[in-house]
Amino acid sequence: MWLRGSSLVFCLLAASALGKSYVFFSDRDPVIDDLVRWIDREKRGVDFAIYAFTHIRIEEALVRAHERGVRVRGIVDSFSERMALRLFESGLDQIAVVRSKLKGYKPIFHHKFILFHCNERGRPWVWTGSFNLSNAAEKRNFENVLLTDSISVFQKYIAYFDETFETIENKASN
Repeated sequence: MWLRGSSLVFCLLAASALGKSYVFFSDRDPVIDDLVRWIDREKRGVDFAIYAFTHIRIEEALVRAHERGVRVRGIVDSFSERMALRLFESGLDQIAVVRSKLKGYKPIFHHKFILFHCNERGRPWVWTGSFNLSNAAEKRNFENVLLTDSISVFQKYIAYFDETFETIENKASN
């Protein structure tokens, strides 16, 4: 009996040391409210790679983050080029647009992830799933989000983001 109980305690301690995760579903959870809170709490940097970005509250939260000194970088598909321009006009000058005619890229940039560099518990977090930053994702679609502070997951995503951001020629800052 002692061995079973101590094994359970060991597993629970090991799991808590590995990191924390949250899961959200758009038909059950206030995903936009949660995302705005995460952006508003960010201390260092927010990087996003999104196919459809039309949600005004997320735009406003990113602008607030930028205004308080948080580095904000983004990669969007040409579908969201209008939002990229709005962000640029608000002072966010590190926004890249993937156009399908660029050599070496697939027809659409279909990613949906956000990287928080220093947030809850002073750790980096990855927000990913099917959720676009759109009113449709919030109000009409069945979408999901996984939020994790796994360092190894963050490292994979940030390496991909940095490499992709550097190779895109269509940056608002150019």
